Amino acid sequence: MFTNQIQTVNLDGISNFKRIDSELRTLIVTMAGTLPGSRGFGLSASFISDLPMGAVSAFAEELDEKCEEFIPEISISGVDFDSGTDGNVTVQIFVERRNGE
Repeated sequence: MFTNQIQTVNLDGISNFKRIDSELRTLIVTMAGTLPGSRGFGLSASFISDLPMGAVSAFAEELDEKCEEFIPEISISGVDFDSGTDGNVTVQIFVERRNGE
């Protein structure tokens, strides 16, 4: 599977979404344990070997947990994967304000 496009969707009209989008993309592409000084930052990618629907669910769950820790003003309300016939995958990540923020 190759993901060449990540789309973030701002569900709540968050005003500083460009910064949040950048932080979110950095979180997604960083493998946990590889950033000196912040080894917990990033995703574990343990979901990669799961079946497709399980992988989507595990990815969304881990991403939301990491957002709670590293980008606490947002939560992930959903993730959609769309795979093309060429094997490329588009990922849509739906972002909203975390309750209480």
